Amino acid sequence: MSTPDNKSPEGFAPAAEYLTTDGLTEQTSAGTVEVRVVDVLPALGPDATAESTGAVAEQLVASFRHTGFAVITGHGIPAEVLDDMCAVSREFFALPLEEKMRVAFPAPEVIRGYEPVPDLSREFRAPNVMESFLINRLDTLHDYPEGSPEARLWRWPNLWPERPATLRPIWERCYREMESLGNRLLELVAVGLGLPREWFADKFDRHFNNLAANHYPPSSPQVQSIGMLPNRPHTDHGALTLLYRPSEPGGLEVFAERKWWKVPYIPGSLVLNVGDVLDRWTGGLLPATAHRVVRSASVDHAPPGHGRQSVAYFQQPNPDAMVAPAEQLADFGGTDTPRPVAAGRHISRKELGQVTLDALGL
Repeated sequence: MSTPDNKSPEGFAPAAEYLTTDGLTEQTSAGTVEVRVVDVLPALGPDATAESTGAVAEQLVASFRHTGFAVITGHGIPAEVLDDMCAVSREFFALPLEEKMRVAFPAPEVIRGYEPVPDLSREFRAPNVMESFLINRLDTLHDYPEGSPEARLWRWPNLWPERPATLRPIWERCYREMESLGNRLLELVAVGLGLPREWFADKFDRHFNNLAANHYPPSSPQVQSIGMLPNRPHTDHGALTLLYRPSEPGGLEVFAERKWWKVPYIPGSLVLNVGDVLDRWTGGLLPATAHRVVRSASVDHAPPGHGRQSVAYFQQPNPDAMVAPAEQLADFGGTDTPRPVAAGRHISRKELGQVTLDALGL
């Protein structure tokens, strides 16, 4: 889904050094950067207290301040929900391409449904060697006129394939679990920043959060010859990203301390990372850190249909939520404070490009 963006619309500054050619080809460290592992159960479980919640919130924010990433355990999403999500998604990606394309993105500005691995023989929108299936919120909002550019961008209904027959209920359950967890994690972030616990609530009550399953197939000789990465360096667009990895044959890396590092893998855990919007809301206190997925020998030599897999939940605020540093954190970013920008506009510009927004009249 994500692509590097060399522009800095409305003051969102790119980390230019990770976009250079050297940044794409630089070898990884032999070790892992200190992405902290945080057990969030003391804050989310039935025995949570104000003291235990504050301690977890402090650990989470400290990890974000250091690398923009955290690995969390004790998150409370049942293992069978994530296992079922990965299994049914694997079934979908194993279908013939023609069948998967029946639920392909219906228009350039509509991020719903299936996105195939790009055809390297012609131009393509996303220079990532991966295929994805995406849904957005489960209910229907009518806060924008039907057929309007805003409705097309942020309120298009989800697309569901005919097969596997169990895909929709499994995905809907996973979405609800991620939505609930994501809301509680934002509360922890607010507590850790010294903001009111509900500071984010009215900015997400009309969200357009995406749930995506990504499949990185084994690399072809053509892909290797031109040096394409499964997922190029980028920062995420929204607030927090919640990422599940069913296994880790290598691949996910974060740019920290001026080099690329592997993100530690713990079975059953979720990886969290800060996106542009949360970076902006905190005046840069919590940085949106560049990350990428690189090729892995264990994936490239895997049998057909057995590439790398991940499940990602992207927290994207109300489209009209204004993004500017919270008053309590405004001084952290210094005197050069960029003007506020609507979250939906920033996210859509970064996902689709200004040309697409211009064509929609936005």
